[in-house]
Amino acid sequence: MISGYVRAGDMSAARGLFDRMPEDERDVVSWSAVISGYVSLNRCGDALELFKAMQVRPNEATLAVVLSACARLAALEQGRWVHAYAERNGLRLERDNLGAALVDMYAKCGSIESASELFWRRHDELKHSTSAWNALITGLAVNGRARESLEVYERMRRSMTARPDGVTFLGALTACVHCGLVNEGRACFESMSREYGIRAELKHYGCVVDLLGRAGLLEEAEGVVQSMPMKPDMVVLSALLGACRIHREVSMADRLRTRVLELDPHQADVCFLQLASIYASAGRWSDARALRSVLERQSSKKQPGFSSVESGGVLSCQMTV
Repeated sequence: MISGYVRAGDMSAARGLFDRMPEDERDVVSWSAVISGYVSLNRCGDALELFKAMQVRPNEATLAVVLSACARLAALEQGRWVHAYAERNGLRLERDNLGAALVDMYAKCGSIESASELFWRRHDELKHSTSAWNALITGLAVNGRARESLEVYERMRRSMTARPDGVTFLGALTACVHCGLVNEGRACFESMSREYGIRAELKHYGCVVDLLGRAGLLEEAEGVVQSMPMKPDMVVLSALLGACRIHREVSMADRLRTRVLELDPHQADVCFLQLASIYASAGRWSDARALRSVLERQSSKKQPGFSSVESGGVLSCQMTV
């Protein structure tokens, strides 16, 4: 029943039922269900608070979920506590993606050295986990170590101990974008379908368009957009418009304007601003004003963003499980 409420997104009912359970009937499954529910709704602080109150021994699945919360909150010290607990109790990193969750937590908390050291030190356990490889490849790419990311990607392909998936290629393409490696990016993108039968998604196309656009290969980038089997989203169009702005390609921006107008109004504002900037730089003030007027009419309101980081001991480790 708790899991049913969680799947329905009703955490109030799930937590209420959990709180009414006799304490001696709360097993690791019920504790984990509520913790997982909080994480799925991005209530990671609540998940960690409940974990600290947990009165039974967590298993690998529980800790993997908790590490996901730590990663989202950048709660590195709490994540280290979980790692130490797993090591101290001999938990198996290959079970329930615990090892992958640890690598991912360290990478997202900016401790990429710890992520890499853990992966290679426990490589015999993690080498069959696609998720663990992905966590390291992506973590290296987004932490400014793109060439190392591509080296790990190539090592994964050669080892044949785990099969690359869409996330693997997204990480590798991200690394290519960061390094400006056009040929490598093309080869990576082509191998997705040719060697592994993986269908490219919007995020993959966005990386390729961004890579080509940054390199000044705007015609090729536009060709990729035109060849996509789905409509381009804001991310794809924004990448190409950004390249148009940098390289002062106004005629291509004109062609993209129709596609931008087809976007959901709540997604199009960034693209409209880029178009307005391109037109203003070209001295086409009336076109720039027209686009800004469209933005004002749409009155696209966004919720203020925020990020949570570990500070002041708010998420300090005082757990006793």
